[in-house]
Amino acid sequence: MTLAPYTLRQGNHGQEVARLQRTLRIIADGRFGMDTWLHVVACQNDHDLEPDGIAGPITLAALGIPVLWGVDLSHWQGDDVNYKQLKNAGCSFVYLKATQGSSYKHTDWYLRNAERAHAAGLALGAYHFANPGKNSAVEEADYFLRTLRRGPALDLPPVLDMEDRKFGNPLALTVWCAAFLYEIEEWWGSLCGLYTGQSMVKHHFDPAMVVALARNCWRWAPRYGQTNPDPGPVDPWDEWTLWQHTHTAKVPGVAGNCDLNWLAGGSAGLLGESC
Repeated sequence: MTLAPYTLRQGNHGQEVARLQRTLRIIADGRFGMDTWLHVVACQNDHDLEPDGIAGPITLAALGIPVLWGVDLSHWQGDDVNYKQLKNAGCSFVYLKATQGSSYKHTDWYLRNAERAHAAGLALGAYHFANPGKNSAVEEADYFLRTLRRGPALDLPPVLDMEDRKFGNPLALTVWCAAFLYEIEEWWGSLCGLYTGQSMVKHHFDPAMVVALARNCWRWAPRYGQTNPDPGPVDPWDEWTLWQHTHTAKVPGVAGNCDLNWLAGGSAGLLGESC
């Protein structure tokens, strides 16, 4: 899959359409119809842009709600990633796998690549792949933080990657996530992210506890094959912050396929001053 810019047009629906509508100060029903099209055209005329009624990168940036793209990488991409090429291609951020469980033989890969991404001017984030059936949340969080302290300063909040479908105890799994996130948020100083699929949330998290969890972290949602520019429901979160929309992207600087992500238009503050 080659990279196409994030674009909103008639017929689209979802949270970024609603954000666009709120920014235009019209009824935010999340559906891009004729009224939204007319207001986009008026906005484009006001900003001396081509009045085509399509909210692409230039229009969204003019409105202050750009949807930025970035990649997430692990040791599977090797040591030949050209982060300068990525940056020059328009990539805004990169999330790197730093740790897994309580021991991970590729932490040196993370440290080398974190330095390279940072030097290239990309906003840097890191994630931890959870093994809740093997270790306590505190043990894994401490290991993650020890690794992060060895590398360059992060620009983006740390993320917990939870994909364990064999744990078998929804309440204990949700509590495990909450405990891990508490540890890293104490260090980071603000809300961190949780990467997990909607089927995980629905079938493997405790229904009551996950509502409380959603108030204490933001959501990175994987969902592939969407023709509409939105991953769909992310309940009980109100919105997605990151959307991993493909794992077969072809981007400059990365050999082979990689994961491609959109950063929601109201979330650009996560990037601070780095982009």
